[in-house]
Amino acid sequence: MNDRDSLKNSQAYPVLTPEEIRHVQRYGVLLEVRKDELLVAQGAPLERFIVMLEGEMAVELTSRKGVELIVVHRQGEFSGDIYSLSVAPAWYPAEC
Repeated sequence: MNDRDSLKNSQAYPVLTPEEIRHVQRYGVLLEVRKDELLVAQGAPLERFIVMLEGEMAVELTSRKGVELIVVHRQGEFSGDIYSLSVAPAWYPAEC
């Protein structure tokens, strides 16, 4: 088991069930995005709750040390939480 598997098991990055995805879809908009399309800009208001239906989304943190990969979200995983409902700035960029 790698570090990512350990984090998933701790529910830091839970996977939505098909039923949960159907529920969330009722409140959202289905978007098709291109590879390398920026979905969340670091420092910008975090306005989206993103559920991955297919493909991958990399979440990276840019600092004085450079760019650090935080996580790669895959099918059934999501990015966003209660802050998605506020105008709080994003701490990290995310792209496909």
